[in-house]
Parts: sequence; structure tokens; C-alpha cells
Amino acid sequence: MNLHSPKKIKLRPSSHTPARRVYIRAIGWNRRVSFCSNEDIGEKTGHRPQTISDLTGIQSRSRWEGDPVDLAMGAIIDLAKNTDQELIRGIDLIIVSTSTPALLLPQTAALISAEMGASGRGVPAFDLHASCSGYIYGLTVARSMIQSGGHQNVLLVTLEKKSLQLCPIHGAETAILFGDMATATLLSGVTGAFRIEGSHIGAKGELAPIIFREADSCNGAPILRMDGGRVYREAIRTLEREIPSFLERFKTEIPEIDLFVFHQANGRLIDSLARRLDLDRAKIPVSLTRFGNTSSSSIPLTLALHLEKKGEIPEKVLLGAFGGGATFGMALLTQNHLR
Repeated sequence: MNLHSPKKIKLRPSSHTPARRVYIRAIGWNRRVSFCSNEDIGEKTGHRPQTISDLTGIQSRSRWEGDPVDLAMGAIIDLAKNTDQELIRGIDLIIVSTSTPALLLPQTAALISAEMGASGRGVPAFDLHASCSGYIYGLTVARSMIQSGGHQNVLLVTLEKKSLQLCPIHGAETAILFGDMATATLLSGVTGAFRIEGSHIGAKGELAPIIFREADSCNGAPILRMDGGRVYREAIRTLEREIPSFLERFKTEIPEIDLFVFHQANGRLIDSLARRLDLDRAKIPVSLTRFGNTSSSSIPLTLALHLEKKGEIPEKVLLGAFGGGATFGMALLTQNHLR
């Protein structure tokens, strides 16, 4: 998704002068995924397709049969098609948010860097794991790195091949939810369509056991499990409390927000949060109906799909997520009128 016309870019040489502002330039996503319908997953889990839809709002979930790094590269290629090539070549930091790394060692960011040909330039690359809040954690880290003056163009990749951690027999509660997806976001200290005004990230370690992995009794492979009811309640309580106080920092009230992009955990959860905060449902885009819960990829995917559909940049966008760990986060984006 191109968020800025390359013709207007005035590329500034990399320097160590602290950047006062940080921008989102473009978002790409892997458009070559396949899909698993409720009928398909229902046969394996024993759930009726309509029951899955009623419980989750999901009609299908995305699937990637190949290597996780190739899933990520599909998103990076999509990003490269829609943004300035000089900026892509000038990437000086790679951050990968993933809860499904290709390997425990080496880090997935290093593998992606090698595929991109960036490792020869010594570009730093590292993984972070904040589960479904990973994109906001990644934005927070990338923004700080650019503001420090040490970096100018940061590639933030979300890589989630959740099907690696699902078992429809012994973990049906997660098998009906999760999809595979990778996204790629280019952040810059130069300019862009969205300015990142700020973010807030947090964690509740005492809630870590409500989302966990255990060995599958079929083959010993790790599968994702959760206490779905507890996750549902804690997510709503946390975001209902944290979002208004976060917006107060920017002297902004909820009715002033033009777009609310929430982690696509569950349709009922998003509906409940909208009621609790009295949000305009028309301002809340949804991607889970088709793609399912794509963990840290869900926020950038949902934002990119909305922008592609509408073709215009909203004035103010709030991002919000709650996920395993238990982690949570919010970020405020504003339209950059000076690009």
C-alpha cells in the first residue's frame, strides 16, 4: 500500500542527527496466501461452520504452506513495488515481530536480511516477540531508534505462520481462530503520510498463563492453547481502561478519532469494546472475517486493506492491541499534511 508519492520524496543522506518526527511511509502484505474455510476447519474440529462464525466472526483464515521466510519476503516484495526504491536500498535497521520464528537460532530477522541482501552492508536486524501486540511494540522501538539519530529508514516486518502451532483435535479453541500472514512497514525520519504521534506499551505478567503453548499429544509438537473466556474479559477491561487515558496525553477525545484499528482477535471482542467505549462502528475496519486472527500482522494488514479500499488518509488513527504475555499497546497516528 503506497502511502506517499515517490515523486515528492527528497531523499536526505543518512546522518546521526536526532529525528524529531517519525513517519509511516508504506505498508506491504503477502497477497499470495491461500484460505481455509469454516467448512474445512469444521470437519477437523467437529464445530459447525455457523457456530464458528457466530463465536468468532471469522468465515475463513489465511494459510501459507511454504517457508516462513518466504512468507515474509512476499510482504517485503509487495512493499518494494509501492514505494521509493532508494528508500528500500537505504534501510538501515530490520525489526521482525514474530511469535512463530523460522528457527530459534539464528534469529529470523537475520535470515530475512540475508534474503534481502542487506546483511552484506552490516544492517542490524533483530526479532521481538510481543505476540498480538507485536506491531505496536515494533513501532515503539523503531520510532525510538529513529529519534535517537542512529537510524533513518527502518523496516518493520510482522511474520506469523500460526498454522505451525495449531492442532484441530487437541487445540480446537485456537485452530478455529488463527491465520498466517506477514506484513512489511517502512518507517522513516524523512516524511510520510502518517506521523507517529506516540505510543504506549505494557504487560501484565501475572496473566501470562492464559495464553500458552504445550506439547501436542499427537506428535509432541508445540501447540497454541488459551483460556478464551479469560482472554476475552481481560482484553476488554485493559483496552477500555487504557485507551481514554492514552488519548488524554494528546488532548484528544474518542470522537475525534477517524479510524480505530484494533488487533483482529475476535469479532465479538471488537464489538464489545466498541459498545463499552461508545465507538462509531463505521470507524472500525475488520479483516478477521477473511484472514482470521493473524496475531501481530493483523493491525498493519487491516490498516493497509482499509487504505486500499478507501483511497484516502484519515486525519487521526488509533491502533490498539492485547495479546499473549499478556501484552498490550496503543499508538496514535496523524495525517501528515506537509508530505
